[in-house]
Amino acid sequence: MLAGLDFFQESFADYDIYSYLSPPLFLGYVIVGLSYHVLSNRFHYIQLIKFGNIGTSLVLVCMMLTALFLDQSTLGYSLLLIEAFLLGLSANMSQLTFFAMINYFSEKVVSWFTVGTAVSGLFVTTLRLIILGIAGA
Repeated sequence: MLAGLDFFQESFADYDIYSYLSPPLFLGYVIVGLSYHVLSNRFHYIQLIKFGNIGTSLVLVCMMLTALFLDQSTLGYSLLLIEAFLLGLSANMSQLTFFAMINYFSEKVVSWFTVGTAVSGLFVTTLRLIILGIAGA
């Protein structure tokens, strides 16, 4: 999400997306992180993953629609901040659950998972840079 802030900055050019879109996202991360022990004791991992993945997908679609149809409006910007918070909640719920589940495997598998997660992040960022280089900013 943070790698795509330029899309939202273009849709909301009058607003400081780079400074104000990240804090609600990270607040969602922190809330889920602090409450994850309670959540994981109350719900099964599969339920947490389903909720997190479905929530992440729906919020990303809503963010795109907000940027397309409510661009340059205070309502759209406010909705975008709320959606960033919800994205932080749902995405971190999935990610923490995956990390919790992977710890049941051997050290080698945990190592592969961790390296794979890092490499996938680098791949997405590199792909974005290539696309921006070809298509322009």
